[in-house]
Amino acid sequence: MLWKSRRNPQILSDDRIILRLHDGELWMYGTPWHGEAAFAMAGKAKINRIFILEHGGSNEITPLTPSRAAGEMFARSFPPFHNAKALERTVGFLVRILDTVPCYQFQFVPNADAVHMALEFHD
Repeated sequence: MLWKSRRNPQILSDDRIILRLHDGELWMYGTPWHGEAAFAMAGKAKINRIFILEHGGSNEITPLTPSRAAGEMFARSFPPFHNAKALERTVGFLVRILDTVPCYQFQFVPNADAVHMALEFHD
C-alpha cells in the first residue's frame, strides 16, 4: 500500500510474482494470486536488484552474502519438495538469479520514506 503514495505505480502483485531469466536479464511477472491489498496485474518488469523486506526501527539497506541471499530467496519460493530433480533445478535457478542481480536486506519503517529510499538506492 505504501507504493500507492507514488503517482500511477504499476504494482504487478502485492504477494506472488514469477521470476524468469531471459537473455541474461531477470524479469518479474504479475500473477492473479494477490495478497491482502488485492493488487494483481498482468505485466512484467525488469529487475536490477532484489530487496528482502523486513520491518525495522529505521530504513536500512544491507548487502546479503550469496549464501544468505540464497537461503532468503529459497524461503520465499515454492520449491517442489516432492521431486528431487525439480528441487535441484529450483536451487540452480536461484543461484543463477543471484549471479545476475545483487540481493539486499531492506529493514524499513512502513512510511513513504521507505518507498523513496528504495527508489533512490544505487548499488
